[in-house]
Amino acid sequence: WCGGGGPAAVERAGRLGDALVLGPSFTLEENRALVDRYRAAAEAAGKAPHLVLMRDAWVADSFEEAARIYGPEVSDAYRYYWRNGATAFRGFASEAELRFENVWKDRIVAGAPEDCIAEFRRWSEALGVNSFILRLRHAHSGGPPHHEIVKAIERFGRDVIPYL
Repeated sequence: WCGGGGPAAVERAGRLGDALVLGPSFTLEENRALVDRYRAAAEAAGKAPHLVLMRDAWVADSFEEAARIYGPEVSDAYRYYWRNGATAFRGFASEAELRFENVWKDRIVAGAPEDCIAEFRRWSEALGVNSFILRLRHAHSGGPPHHEIVKAIERFGRDVIPYL
């Protein structure tokens, strides 16, 4: 599998016939442009595309609970990436804008199980995603706490994945 977030990387993955792993922070429209390039390169090379989408994700009893537990952690990580020039956040004018309520839409799968199911389906239908990789912990923030991560993994396995 090849990871990439730029034209050269996605075209290379397509030419090689490798699965393309798209990073967690690009929006649907940003990813759509990359996927189109990847699929065109794969088709030109006679290869079958396989699309993998990484998403920051959290499942809880409600969106509000997911935002309370996961929001501060993912926001800290996104501020770190912004400070270090990550292209996925170039649309934000300042680090202060990188709060959960400003970044979750179109980047983070979060909420009650039915919210997460709907969001995974939306991405699958829009881009033709074959597989997902979920990121529940952020090295740059140090959290969420391990016991909360385990609960979220169990919830995804029990309440989300079987319904996709």
